Amino acid sequence: MSSPDLCPQEQVLKHPSVGGLLAYNRWNSRMERITSGVPMLCLPFFSDQLTNCRYACTEWGIGMKIHRDVKREEVEKLVRELMEGKKGKWMKNKTMEWKEKSREATKPGGLGNW
Repeated sequence: MSSPDLCPQEQVLKHPSVGGLLAYNRWNSRMERITSGVPMLCLPFFSDQLTNCRYACTEWGIGMKIHRDVKREEVEKLVRELMEGKKGKWMKNKTMEWKEKSREATKPGGLGNW
């Protein structure tokens, strides 16, 4: 049972009003977003976050990178693109593909289906 002061992240991510998420790109958090079908804006700082961001943005097409020296206007532009733009819609489709792949991989006998 979770602590009452913690946000139920899985429930939040699966809520239909969530169109995207700003993330540092830690491994477990990223996996939660993939299995929930939520595209991301990636703001990596160190360690595995940099590699995870690269995969999310370049290899899998489910994220957009925010550079560390980003300005407010750039964040607004990226959020609008994620929520309303052509690239954001494309990313949502890619994220839904990865969500389905994760569902297939985690069912009994699923890894052989990739």
